[in-house]
Amino acid sequence: LDHEREILDSALSPLDGQLFWHGAENPWQFLASCFEWAGYKVQGDSYVSHLPVNMDGSCSGLQHYSALLLDASGGAEVNLVPSSKPSDIYTAVAKRAQALVDSSVDAASAVWKNGKVIRKIVKQPTMTMCYAATQYGMRQQIEMALRKLDDGQEGSYLGAEENFQASVYLSKVVWESINATVVAARRGMDFLKGCATAMAAVHLPVDWQTPVGFLVSQMYSEAVGKKVEVHYNGARLMLTVRKEGDEVDGRAQAAGIAPNFVHSLDSAHLMATVLRGKSEGIDYWSVIHDSFGTHACNVGILNACLRDTFVEQYSVDRLTEFRDGLMEQLKARGESVELPEVPGTGTLDLEAVRRSEFFFA
Repeated sequence: LDHEREILDSALSPLDGQLFWHGAENPWQFLASCFEWAGYKVQGDSYVSHLPVNMDGSCSGLQHYSALLLDASGGAEVNLVPSSKPSDIYTAVAKRAQALVDSSVDAASAVWKNGKVIRKIVKQPTMTMCYAATQYGMRQQIEMALRKLDDGQEGSYLGAEENFQASVYLSKVVWESINATVVAARRGMDFLKGCATAMAAVHLPVDWQTPVGFLVSQMYSEAVGKKVEVHYNGARLMLTVRKEGDEVDGRAQAAGIAPNFVHSLDSAHLMATVLRGKSEGIDYWSVIHDSFGTHACNVGILNACLRDTFVEQYSVDRLTEFRDGLMEQLKARGESVELPEVPGTGTLDLEAVRRSEFFFA
């Protein structure tokens, strides 16, 4: 084991030793691991580990959209199908964006040529695409990534180029690259947006039930401004107080439905996994969004529960179920409005998820 001497020193003398653990990216987690290793060295195989072992999803939002639409291409990019090595959609998007940059004659592309479009820059835009990130939002994310890269070296990552202008150009390229990589997810998001817009046109919220039975009602109301006269420090001021009105905000409904719907699905998967795990004897959990953890002795059970519940969740056509629910809601309110048709599905074999080593890893 590399650095075993330093690791054991960190465990035995964490405050007055060599402080090797201080240099770790996550020092407190690393120190906890040092204690575990020291315990194992003393007790051997009889040592009982208390650290959680986490299994992380591969861009979980896109995993859910790929399963919703049985998208074989997108599913392969986010490890829904077995492979000898893990797929990395962030690297795939970076390569596609770099190819577009390298073939561009736009003067703004010059600063990004020669391998400057890297995984770190496109990761957050790709991750948040299925949560309705806009091209403008991606520009901000790219600029933030550039700022972090600048902090880690002397000078600027892009040389003398101004990060704002560079991020404006690349946001368009990354937007195009993501949409070309996960075509089906975009169709699913557009369908949901169309449904929310149609419901807002007749002043109704968007209601649905998640796969575990949780009821969701999305209702963003238009903000109403009211003028209020106040006196402060001898001066008369007119302030506008914004409060929630009674009308449906159609723009907010359309913007919110894709992230809210997919969040309701990944939370349903989390709940189903924990309930299944509990029935299989797992009593202790470490969960952060799409990262599921338990003790090392139960990781095999966790992996089976993750895969089984995901396959079961999408063995039902959830988008058709969603649309049918809205049709019932319209009928109950005596409203008639045309909802978009459910996008067609692909050829993804959901059963393959059970055999995919890197689905959660």
